Amino acid sequence: MESASKSQMRRVRTALDALVTERNDLETKLTYAESTIFALVRQNRELDNMLAETQAELTKRAGAGSLTNRIYTAPKAAATTSTLGASPSIHGSMRLTGTDWIGGSWLVVPASNSLLGPTESAWQEGKTQEALNLLTAVSNRDDLYPAEEIEVDLLFSAILRAARQPRRALEYAEKALRISDEYGLVEVVGKIYFHRGLSFLHISRYADAAWCFVLASSTEGHVQQAEANWEIAEKKRMENYPWAGISEAL
Repeated sequence: MESASKSQMRRVRTALDALVTERNDLETKLTYAESTIFALVRQNRELDNMLAETQAELTKRAGAGSLTNRIYTAPKAAATTSTLGASPSIHGSMRLTGTDWIGGSWLVVPASNSLLGPTESAWQEGKTQEALNLLTAVSNRDDLYPAEEIEVDLLFSAILRAARQPRRALEYAEKALRISDEYGLVEVVGKIYFHRGLSFLHISRYADAAWCFVLASSTEGHVQQAEANWEIAEKKRMENYPWAGISEAL
């Protein structure tokens, strides 16, 4: 009789353990889903801003003549001009090819050569400290536009990751994101997420990294790199932390 009672208690305990495990698994999945929704809401907000700006620009052009003709005869650079008006766009003067990479983490853009060229050259030659010194001098200038500050911060992030300082690299990527949010520079958000993703990848935050690469997957010049790094991040997440969700702060 006592043996039967113990056997029944073991079955009850086993069933209870299974229920607890299932509950914990569901809570983890819910956290991941909530974090994904949070990131999607933020991305949707950014897309709404881009749409509003595009509609405003099209309305302004329509007043000067045929809307259709204006769309097809306008120079490409006009579509990528910084939202600051007077601020020069360092993305709109060329079509990125995605072929000129340093270390697989930094895309060299000829249009920003006057600002970042010496730093990029020093880094590419293996002179990391010299590159950081040069970039520090650039960052200390008081005539930088917000879009240029972002480029400087992202290059800092790339160099520091290569120097095995991923947490400092993430700090610069986060700073770049704050600047883009403050000034509404939505055209560089994808690139910022790419560098955030690489930083997260280096500190083993694989779910956050994977999601950043999703948000960067349509960024001009970065598509292939974003997809390749997403595969790496997702594989590592499944191997090491399949239960991990996206950080709410992402």
